[in-house]
Amino acid sequence: MPSAAGQPQSLTDEAYQLLRRQVLDCELLPGQWLSERQVSADIGIGLSPVRGALARLDHEGLVIIAPRRGYKVAPLTIKGVEELFQAWRIIGPAIARQAALNMTPADMKRYRAIIGRRPGKLSTAREMARRLGLADERFELLCQVAGNSIMTEIYRKLAGDQRRVFSFVHVTDPGSLSFLDEPADVEEAYASNDGETAARAVTDFIDRARAAIIGALQLSATVLSTELVPPADRIRRIG
Repeated sequence: MPSAAGQPQSLTDEAYQLLRRQVLDCELLPGQWLSERQVSADIGIGLSPVRGALARLDHEGLVIIAPRRGYKVAPLTIKGVEELFQAWRIIGPAIARQAALNMTPADMKRYRAIIGRRPGKLSTAREMARRLGLADERFELLCQVAGNSIMTEIYRKLAGDQRRVFSFVHVTDPGSLSFLDEPADVEEAYASNDGETAARAVTDFIDRARAAIIGALQLSATVLSTELVPPADRIRRIG
């Protein structure tokens, strides 16, 4: 299978991309135990590439290697989600502000093209996964326009964790995600190079998202350090 750059993709890369998507979209749930043999059978890729892929996911903090026990999908906790939103509230508005200041008409055309591909509903897990993928694409564009490599690196770390949180909530309480559409004024701010309005709109969006997400997750845990696990009757697969 070719990579995005047109080069042949190794089996380890293929396994990594597949498993990473399954973790971020909560096909593999937080706290779920994995074995190399079972993963290999499930995705149809050999043990050695699967082992390499899981090692990469461990390095990213998405999977935890447990000697003699196998692998565990990194758990989510309310404390960890709170810390994620604290960090996102700093970096998200900063990227939005700089992107708005640098935005050209050509950049704005690309931004609107991404917005125009959003699914109209979030009733299925596939629609949710598509919406989150487009959100990643939109913010990658904003990072590119902002032109700050350090902010981009921080964003990419937060983006994976954020996608996993949103996917988890969609599994457990999809009705709490009605906030997902960004306010209309942020698009106008980008188009008019109004950095402060863009930053304020993104801050407001993050605050709404945090309130909705934390409210939903508090139904899954009684103390801050408890691992979040969806009720058995709400678990369903992406796809």
